Amino acid sequence: MVAAAVLVLVFVVFKGDGGKTDTKAMERPVLDFFESLEKKDAKMLVGVMEPDFVKEFKDLLGKGLVEFLDEYFLAQAPDDLHFDIRKMKTEVQGEGRASVKIIEGTMTYTDEYGDRVSEEASDADMDSYEVVKVGGKWYLSEDTLIEMGFDFSELEDMDMGELDLDSDLEGGLLDQGGGLVDLPVDNEDEVIALVFEQPGVLEWYASSQYTAYRITDENGSWIAYLYEEAPDGTEIPFGSYAVDKATGEVYEVVY
Repeated sequence: MVAAAVLVLVFVVFKGDGGKTDTKAMERPVLDFFESLEKKDAKMLVGVMEPDFVKEFKDLLGKGLVEFLDEYFLAQAPDDLHFDIRKMKTEVQGEGRASVKIIEGTMTYTDEYGDRVSEEASDADMDSYEVVKVGGKWYLSEDTLIEMGFDFSELEDMDMGELDLDSDLEGGLLDQGGGLVDLPVDNEDEVIALVFEQPGVLEWYASSQYTAYRITDENGSWIAYLYEEAPDGTEIPFGSYAVDKATGEVYEVVY
């Protein structure tokens, strides 16, 4: 589920101005983060992460973060994904700590229907990216990485050396668009991660301002109802999806 959640946030949460050299240094890990997604460069992506965060991953799973991201995350990014970051605002938060916000920028990619999609930074939900200075260099902070979806704590009990993308994943894991979801599907976070992988759902969520969802337990399946809240309090339905608890299969529900 981790990889899926990350991609959801990258697309939904898309967000220093120039000036002093130090300000540009603070902004560099944010720029490199988006460039690494464009290039599908796992080494570059790891290079912008706070060193303690990278070390924690290695200690946790005994496998390099580069290989994990390359296999289970970057492979899912659109081949023509492109970020045009035009203006940023950077504020120093304290010794060795700052926040960077993208004020003007555009993300473009081709969706599963073959349509060219463009998203503006002004529509993003994430306020800013926190960066920290370690050993004279700036990195994306651990807190920001977790907020973006890079939370590997759920993988603590997994043996990553046993994972094989060409076969069923070990230990009852489901490979859904690169995401890792424990089977059976037994919580709402897993349900919504699987639903977000369905055609059109991510685009709707990213383009609508007051999106919401409601999940109900229907014995062998979960039902996820997605809707938009109108200013008058009424609900504008987007769709309903059934998620089979045992298999993780997702079906659109038509009433």
